[in-house]
Amino acid sequence: MTPPARPLPRETVIRLCLFVIVLLLGWSLTVARFPGARAPELESAATALQKSNPSEARVLFDKALAERPADPTLFVDILAECQKRSQWDLMIEYAERGVRACQKAAPGPRAALYSLLSSAYAEKEPVGRQENALTAAERALELQPQNPQMLNQLGYLLADNDRDLDRASAYIEAALRAVRRMDEPGRAALLSATEDSYGWVLFKKKNYASALSVLLQAIADLSEDETGATLKVMYTHLGMAYSKADFPAQARRNLEIALQYDKNYEPALRAYNALPPETLPAPGDSALPPAK
Repeated sequence: MTPPARPLPRETVIRLCLFVIVLLLGWSLTVARFPGARAPELESAATALQKSNPSEARVLFDKALAERPADPTLFVDILAECQKRSQWDLMIEYAERGVRACQKAAPGPRAALYSLLSSAYAEKEPVGRQENALTAAERALELQPQNPQMLNQLGYLLADNDRDLDRASAYIEAALRAVRRMDEPGRAALLSATEDSYGWVLFKKKNYASALSVLLQAIADLSEDETGATLKVMYTHLGMAYSKADFPAQARRNLEIALQYDKNYEPALRAYNALPPETLPAPGDSALPPAK
């Protein structure tokens, strides 16, 4: 079975995600406002990280920051380079430095830094105990209380950690309303991600029929350029919802799709291995996109 979408190159993914964050926060990242917006040292730092040399990258990051020590756009560029190479410890280090150094910046840029800090912590901390990720997401939402990206991020983290599911649901519902009013680029990706979050919180609240309906809608609303990292999570959520709703064949098929994006993805593996052994494939399942 072939996965139904082709992941973008990793660099394109990161730049698109950061563009969406910047767009939602209303930054004016123009050359006039930030002359020489991308520091030349970052290209060398990117090469160092590609060669698994974070110490050299740190020296280059610090050299760039010596010239612009409180520029949130520079910190975002640094965090993007760390994120591309899954350098979560380095990303946490510079995100924490960024939120300290940029305390006088506007709320939007500061919220973006806290949001990226939360994302890095979420990669490092085990699900169920993502305390630092939750704290950073709370701070981002305090700075941008109407921002759908921040509402969705905190709502999802609360749900994923089984915390205050009613509050998680309220945040995600507010994010959905805001996203549906958007007409900017990036709306499609944010809509499907937020729908997935809402389906996941319904799943956590054991409302499996409603969760299944919402998660199916999230899959239907996926953009053609969605990434494998996102798709493995969404198909895992859908497979788990099918399983709890007592559709084991559909559950197996969706979990198999998730595992094609990442054969070692632990939540999908656990859910797949928990299925009844006699479950058969569901070749005519109309809820899924056709294999390419």
